[in-house]
Amino acid sequence: SWSMPIWCLELAEFIALAQIYNCDDVDALARLLIKPYRKHNRNKILIATDGCRSVRLYYGAGSKFVAECYPVPVIQGNLVIDTTGAGDSFVAGFLYKFMNDESPTLVDCIRYGCKVAGKVIRQVGCNLPSSVPSSPSIAPSAKEGMIP
Repeated sequence: SWSMPIWCLELAEFIALAQIYNCDDVDALARLLIKPYRKHNRNKILIATDGCRSVRLYYGAGSKFVAECYPVPVIQGNLVIDTTGAGDSFVAGFLYKFMNDESPTLVDCIRYGCKVAGKVIRQVGCNLPSSVPSSPSIAPSAKEGMIP
């Protein structure tokens, strides 16, 4: 069974963090970050995304430490419109699969995260569907010191 926390950062952010922790590379940083959870036999998942190149997955519990690298599905360059939000979209897809499927594998979650990010980069910005549910009506409350 998996338990939080899940960390997902861009590879460049993991590299910067590795330098702060005086680790030689991202793999060494992953081992360092997972180690406290391993001794308590709690799972921790670390994911480092590297744009269109790869997704690095690290996880462990107890004496187990796993480091894996998965390629990102290729999308033709002429189909890529805007990469803004691709990383956040990957995380949203990963977590959606992780939280909503009965027993997803981490590879399933990575594939779904890539699929969601792949759809997002084919459009400009965030375009909401035309059938967005209406928001509940919330009456603003006036509180002293607040600007309406």
